[in-house]
Amino acid sequence: MTGDTTVKTPWRYRLILTAAILVAVTAVVSSWWIARPRRAADQFIELVSQGRWQAADALLTGLSSIRADSAGGVVITDNGGTASALSPTELPLKGMERFYFQPRPTSFDYLAGRYHFPLVTSGPDTRGELKEPVHVSAVATSRGIIIISVQ
Repeated sequence: MTGDTTVKTPWRYRLILTAAILVAVTAVVSSWWIARPRRAADQFIELVSQGRWQAADALLTGLSSIRADSAGGVVITDNGGTASALSPTELPLKGMERFYFQPRPTSFDYLAGRYHFPLVTSGPDTRGELKEPVHVSAVATSRGIIIISVQ
């Protein structure tokens, strides 16, 4: 007997297996796409709160920049090219808790891979009273971080 001993899998099982693999791959890629900007934002917030300006600046794209000035403060340039200086008494910058802002205002932000996040100043002024915080709005994208505005 020289018959064929291979067992043929029914087409339904092959279809179900292929669909399951496609769903799994789509889920992994989607979770990476959604989580990547948040991880970049968290990394940027950590670098800024530690005062590691050069490393934080390396994550920025476009016209956005952040650098230390000669007086010990920081100069932040938004994507429009407007520079704002923060004095040493306004530092360090810190990220706001996610409870206070909406990181993805629209569902399109999920599809575009964007994550909005604010930074605020946390240092006391010379009289020991807290200043009105400076609000830095930024967006983490798949290409890097863009500073939208400094208010």
